[in-house]
Amino acid sequence: MLTLWTLLFKLKCYFFGIKVGKNLKCYGPVLLRFSSRDFFTLEIGDNVTLLPNVELKCRGNGKIYIGNNCQLDSFSRVLAAENREVSLDDEVRVGHSSIINGGEDIYVGEKTAIANFCVLQASEHVVRSGTQNIIGGEYIRGAIKIGKSSWIASHVVVRPNTKIGDNVVVGAFSLVSGDLQSNKKYFGVPAKERTVI
Repeated sequence: MLTLWTLLFKLKCYFFGIKVGKNLKCYGPVLLRFSSRDFFTLEIGDNVTLLPNVELKCRGNGKIYIGNNCQLDSFSRVLAAENREVSLDDEVRVGHSSIINGGEDIYVGEKTAIANFCVLQASEHVVRSGTQNIIGGEYIRGAIKIGKSSWIASHVVVRPNTKIGDNVVVGAFSLVSGDLQSNKKYFGVPAKERTVI
């Protein structure tokens, strides 16, 4: 089935003018969603692996870049919206059912691993007293940048305006916002530096 799913996805990409590198592997269906062909930018590097039911979604001139040797696990979702860019550098791993929601720019550095059920959320709804329509209301937007060779353990939520350095370990079930310095370990709600995880 690998050959069939890869061929189908490549044909879809060809039809929409999406650049795909060499040796792409699709192990099941990949969902492409976008609001307009003219405002969709997706680029996939060499040796990328997409497991079943990955979703790639752009709207409002969003851009997604997936670097060489990346792997997106089943049911992971990458969204770029409203002129924002989501960029996964070379050898990034995204775990099962993780969501990368680019309401603002998101960058993930090379050789960084994002475990299962994580959420990188670069925009959040603002809830004010007396709000009648949360969905159509205001947003807080802020870029997320994760350095190289970092490990984001399962069920971590990364909020807007967050910068995570290189070689950082974030423990499972942590809530991350602000700056996390390179070569350190963090966990908790909110995530704080720890010597042992």
